[in-house]
Amino acid sequence: MATRKKKEVETETWPKITVGSHSTRTEYEDGRIDFVTDWDALQRDVREAIAEYERKKLVEQAPYHPGYEGAIVSADSKPKRTRKK
Repeated sequence: MATRKKKEVETETWPKITVGSHSTRTEYEDGRIDFVTDWDALQRDVREAIAEYERKKLVEQAPYHPGYEGAIVSADSKPKRTRKK
């Protein structure tokens, strides 16, 4: 899962706002801080990360069958060499 850099919205005055991929932090001049989480975005990214992990796991576990058209071939796997008669 890739992480995204936080974006700071440049403002000359208060409040200072920092926007992340799943949250927004607002800092006020009096020291008060509001932190708001975007739960839908967080849930979506977690589900995407889990799905990506499961796909990679499935590809690593898939057997190699040389005669099967839909076989998953990795860079390491090579078909067996046959001897010439």
